[in-house]
Amino acid sequence: MTAFRRVALSLIVAALAATLAPAQTSSTKAKTKPKTTGKVNVKELDVRAVEMQKNLLRDATEIARGYEEAGEYERAKWLLEVLQKLDPKLPGLKEKIDQLTEKMLESSEFEVELDVSRGWTIPIGLVHKDKIVRIEANGDYEFAVALRTTADGLPTDDNGNDLVGGIPVGALMGMIVNPENRKPGKPFEIKSKREWTPQQTGLLRLNINLPNGHKSSGKLKVKLSGVTRPAA
Repeated sequence: MTAFRRVALSLIVAALAATLAPAQTSSTKAKTKPKTTGKVNVKELDVRAVEMQKNLLRDATEIARGYEEAGEYERAKWLLEVLQKLDPKLPGLKEKIDQLTEKMLESSEFEVELDVSRGWTIPIGLVHKDKIVRIEANGDYEFAVALRTTADGLPTDDNGNDLVGGIPVGALMGMIVNPENRKPGKPFEIKSKREWTPQQTGLLRLNINLPNGHKSSGKLKVKLSGVTRPAA
């Protein structure tokens, strides 16, 4: 959990605790057993709970708006997601979270050119665990294969060294590489568009699912969002 999220959660918990905690009274004897003064006024507690919710929603909404104006879309989105858990029926909240998600993706958008004849790209960016990523590919290319095969068909290799099984032939695919030990993960399907939340942080590589020995040529325009671009 980031420092920002720890602080935000601490503030929310503190607000809840301050509102729900029973009133403290001074006592001459520190260890005197508290005495009951009668029946608990549930209606009064309900009023306090409603007031707490209103104050919390107002303050969190104002903070989220400030983050958005500062261009910190991810922080604003996360804060609103916390509010959504407290009050899922809050009008307009889901739509606002969707807007912030779109702004967050657009703010990190960049484009690369993929030469289909060259195999796997070098790492083109860093994807982050639990942070949404969107990849869109445009254009077409010449698919050319002149290979001899048997009735068994073309061989496949799930490590990405040859045609990958389970992914359409000719489709765009990706691979996430561990940034520490450089161990490649299993190739996954992207096709013309994919939006997902990675389960691990790693370096992103791209390729077209083609068999070894192909003669395909051409370039695709690939737009990436939610990916940290390598420093120039």
